[in-house]
This record gives sequence, structure tokens and C-alpha cells, in this order.
Amino acid sequence: MKIYIGTIRDIFGYGLSVVGHSEKECYDALFNAYCDMSSQIPKGLSDEGIKSHFNNVLEYWGGFIKVVEPSKVYYDNFCE
Repeated sequence: MKIYIGTIRDIFGYGLSVVGHSEKECYDALFNAYCDMSSQIPKGLSDEGIKSHFNNVLEYWGGFIKVVEPSKVYYDNFCE
């Protein structure tokens, strides 16, 4: 079984992290949390526009979603 970790460090002053069974599950959870918490989403964007905006946010904040291995020790918040 694969386990995925999704993280956007320091966003909203503390960061967002999620654990899921797929990359899509992590992406959707981060996206939904961002939409719930953000006042930075420009008004009037389509659903695709909001996802594009979120993808830019992921890149700006150094967000990532990656597979991790159970019982493996990771240093510095799952970054290798």
C-alpha cells in the first residue's frame, strides 16, 4: 500500500499537511482546505481558474505531494 504526504509549508502562518492513499486524495484535501481558508482567491474565477490559481500557490509556497514508505525515517519534514 502506498501512502502519500501532501504539504504546503508556512501558508497561512503555519502550513497545511495531509496524509492520503493517493496523490489525488492529498491534492483535493489541500485544495479544499486552501479554498476554505483563503481570501486570496480572485473573485469570478471559473473552477479551472481556481485550480490554476491553487497550482500557482503550490509552486510559490514549495508545496508537494509525494509517496512515503512506512517505517522509513525521513529528515526535515519528509523531504529527502
